[in-house]
Amino acid sequence: MTVKTEFGDFGSFKDLQTFMRLENKSDVTISSCDWWGIECILHKSGFTFTKNEIDQIVGLNY
Repeated sequence: MTVKTEFGDFGSFKDLQTFMRLENKSDVTISSCDWWGIECILHKSGFTFTKNEIDQIVGLNY
């Protein structure tokens, strides 16, 4: 899996979650996500997710 953001590419949503926690980012814009060769383009200009939304995707509901 590759998650492409304005901060770089991440290998998983868990990696992105760790980055957001360590760098104290409140939101991130994901431009695309590649999963097993399937390109998932969310929106032409990307889509913004909050840290809480990324936590929910990973499965950590605080």
